[in-house]
Amino acid sequence: MKTIAFLGRKGGGGKTACSHVLALAAGLAGYKPLLIQIDVRTATPPMGAPGRPYWLFGLDVSQPEQAAMYMGTIFDRTTKTSGSLVILDGGANRDAVDVGLARRADLIIVPVADGPEDLEVAVDDRNRFEQLLRGDGKQTPVHLLLNRWPGRQSELQPFLREDYVARFMEQTEGQRLSTMVPRFKSVKALLDHNSPEGRSAVRKVGRQLLDEVSGLLGIPPARAA
Repeated sequence: MKTIAFLGRKGGGGKTACSHVLALAAGLAGYKPLLIQIDVRTATPPMGAPGRPYWLFGLDVSQPEQAAMYMGTIFDRTTKTSGSLVILDGGANRDAVDVGLARRADLIIVPVADGPEDLEVAVDDRNRFEQLLRGDGKQTPVHLLLNRWPGRQSELQPFLREDYVARFMEQTEGQRLSTMVPRFKSVKALLDHNSPEGRSAVRKVGRQLLDEVSGLLGIPPARAA
């Protein structure tokens, strides 16, 4: 079993969407993914995932003791399942929860949207997680994931020449995943239970992300989707 955590303080950065994109790709590729949504605030978190190739479970972290108990049970059971991947979808502005999730993860991914504040906060989050884990004596990889950036080259290239973007790209060289999740309307549709499979563009990006994640985790390549 391997655990990937999508974390970061900034709300709207795309943690949930990117978690679903990876879970979809992993399920289609033959892994047994479990997506745990941490940013659930209701008394009855969602369970299951009708029509999806991955299992979905929500944790209500407004009840931390109960959430911790569920998390422990989930990890114990998933560890016994061959080919399992646990994908943690963290919430926004929950530092204590993020710390606990980071310590459980084999890989941390910080999605970063395209606004100046998004870039600044994401860099700070990545450095903070890396320092935390090194303090624990761990070498857990922590990477940024460009999310909702312009997908068309005609839009992307002028955007990359913006001063704040160019500084970010230079500052984070070697700290970013090579995969980028563009602005897809179909990513949003993926979160709708009526559109669980995702369109071909989403599946393609998901597979690229899965291949990169598999390499970082040192797990066998997935079969062709």
